[in-house]
Amino acid sequence: MTRRTRLPMIGWPPQTSLTENSQGSLRGKILVLELLGTLSLRNETAPVPVSAQQKRSLGLLAILALAGRQGFPRDRIEAYLWPESSPPLARHSLDQTVYAIRHALGSDFILSSGRELRLNPDLVHVDAWEFEEAIRARQWAAAVERYKGPLLDGFHFTDCREAESWIDAERARLLREYQKAVEFLANVAAEAGDHAQSVTWWRRLANSDPLSASATKHLMMALAAAGDRAVAVKQARLYQELVRQELEIEPDAEIERLAATLSNHAVTEAVVGRRKESSHDRLASAAGSPNAPPNRSSALSVAAPTVKAKEGSHRDRAMLYAVIPLAILMTGAAIWGWMRPEVSKPVLRYTLMVDSTEAIAKAPSWAGRMALSPDGKRLAYFGGPRSQLLIRSRDELHATAIPGTEGMTTPFFSPDGKQVGFLEDRRVRIASIAGGPAITVSDTLNGEAGASWGPDGFIYVGGIGDGGIREGALLRVRAKAGSKPKWFTVLDTA
Repeated sequence: MTRRTRLPMIGWPPQTSLTENSQGSLRGKILVLELLGTLSLRNETAPVPVSAQQKRSLGLLAILALAGRQGFPRDRIEAYLWPESSPPLARHSLDQTVYAIRHALGSDFILSSGRELRLNPDLVHVDAWEFEEAIRARQWAAAVERYKGPLLDGFHFTDCREAESWIDAERARLLREYQKAVEFLANVAAEAGDHAQSVTWWRRLANSDPLSASATKHLMMALAAAGDRAVAVKQARLYQELVRQELEIEPDAEIERLAATLSNHAVTEAVVGRRKESSHDRLASAAGSPNAPPNRSSALSVAAPTVKAKEGSHRDRAMLYAVIPLAILMTGAAIWGWMRPEVSKPVLRYTLMVDSTEAIAKAPSWAGRMALSPDGKRLAYFGGPRSQLLIRSRDELHATAIPGTEGMTTPFFSPDGKQVGFLEDRRVRIASIAGGPAITVSDTLNGEAGASWGPDGFIYVGGIGDGGIREGALLRVRAKAGSKPKWFTVLDTA
């Protein structure tokens, strides 16, 4: 007959002998949990027990740390760490993992409150918490110092797509905060005239996002300001090669134009420098020649009239010979410019690979699915696990989610590409691609047939208005909060 063993549950005290062996060395000690970069749990004075550094244990600690001081629901932890297990088995696995961590690090290392678990902030320091506290306090240098790399870099502990999407969103958010801090420090250094430090900050920003054209351009300009134009041009070539290899598209044209400008400036300076050195060498050699007249001033004064006359006649003939072919060339170029056919603009084709966590969301057949910015550099669409508005630059691997845009449809760009409009429950709203809350332009519009932002500052919407159904007609509303739509066209049924 088999004897059934009671499963250990959260809150059950461990055996005394085990408590003395495992908790005694760590009781009252502050541990450090590092999420930024490589995930690690360490103690400055004593080794951390191996049982607390197992993959599931570290995964649980990472989830609780990401949840912050308010805690995280048990059922979501079970779904994140054991997505393939039945609820009773997942519940038992969580109990076992919590028991192992408490046994190794202390019974109060993980605190319970109802159906939520959280880390005890008195017993652990989390680098991500300190990073965000520095950001909120606008201590930019301290925040940058605490950011050691992307969140949970290289650590995979779950096959749950919802958990992966949550971690990816947190990773992107923390990276943006880090990049804002670095950019602030770089601008401060440049304004203070410390170009070397500015280069250091811009290089860190470019390293955090090697495919960013903006970061590369700022780094090149900082290098040029520091007098290192050759390195700036080299940075442009590295960026272009990386974009072609990773994204399989043509790099941003602004990078090439900036590299060409810096290259030409560097060549001009080098040629001028060589000419000055050559002239200086010729003068020095002439002055030291043994055939030079002993009294150079008197010799020049005697020969001055004859030399000047000859030089004048030679100069006039040389100028005439130079002007004639130049005039012929200019005339021919003008005629060719008038007669040549207009060059057609090249067609740019590229493919964007979309990550599964940023896939385009399903939408009604009448709703717009995506929009391209006027300059062709950004794509707007609704996607991801929360069906948010996503803005994707064609030179970046991941999109940026605009908060507060869940479940909306039909994106469209402003003429300058700095804002995106969309429809929500037949209302017109707009948001900045730089972030910030969306604003409602009109809440009385009932159209569902698409929208477009005109250069005159009006948004044109097809569909239904306050006055009733006018199928095929257009309304327009000024792109400002609280605007009232007005009929713009009426369908001619004659």
